[in-house]
Amino acid sequence: MAAAIQFAASVPQYPHADYIPEPLLFEFDRSETPLRDDLLIDPVDPTSGVLEVPQEPGLGISVDEDAVKQYRID
Repeated sequence: MAAAIQFAASVPQYPHADYIPEPLLFEFDRSETPLRDDLLIDPVDPTSGVLEVPQEPGLGISVDEDAVKQYRID
């Protein structure tokens, strides 16, 4: 998901997007998903239908190592 956000942010505006009221570049599942929400220190949240592009190095995310341990199956 982090990679898709970075990719969507890097794509120039589609030439015909001016004629589409709200072009959809990213699909976000709004159902409760603890695995997705717990693995990141700052989970992605499309508040008001907008996804902020993380500004940290790399993909812009930090993984919560304690959550990884919680979900890991040995």
